[in-house]
Amino acid sequence: MAPFRRRVERAAVAVGAVLIVSGLFHLVVFAVDGGPWDGPVSWRKPVTFGLSFGLTLITVTWVATHLPLGERARAVLLGVLTADCVVEVGGITLQAWRGVPPHLNRETPFDSAVSTVPAAGGGVLIVVLTAMAVAALRPNPRVTPSMLLAMRAGFATLMAGLAPAPP
Repeated sequence: MAPFRRRVERAAVAVGAVLIVSGLFHLVVFAVDGGPWDGPVSWRKPVTFGLSFGLTLITVTWVATHLPLGERARAVLLGVLTADCVVEVGGITLQAWRGVPPHLNRETPFDSAVSTVPAAGGGVLIVVLTAMAVAALRPNPRVTPSMLLAMRAGFATLMAGLAPAPP
């Protein structure tokens, strides 16, 4: 099977590329505009979110081409993941351009809404990626044992990275 032969896969990869470009663009904005790299209001957030979500979306899309999923399940999972990545990066980017903190910001009703939507999106990410991780645990005669091990290890690492940090 050729990678990215399905429309949803091609769309996810294209969106991932746009998110990476967005992250790189904001790195240039930081270089021109300056300001702090650390803190709740900085260009670091749209840079890191754009790069990390873009790379993750492309990688998970590629791995999904090897998962034992039905066509409809694959399309739904990748479609939801793609939309969620856009919402996450979009919310962070919007707040950076507005010069306000993107997380836990309850200053105005609009800030509260923009802060809440990506937080809910984090839950969506966990559900979608967990479904894919579970699919990776199923036997799959279409892939080599080494690829199956790599997918399982990759999802285990990704899921560990999504776990909340201890207080």
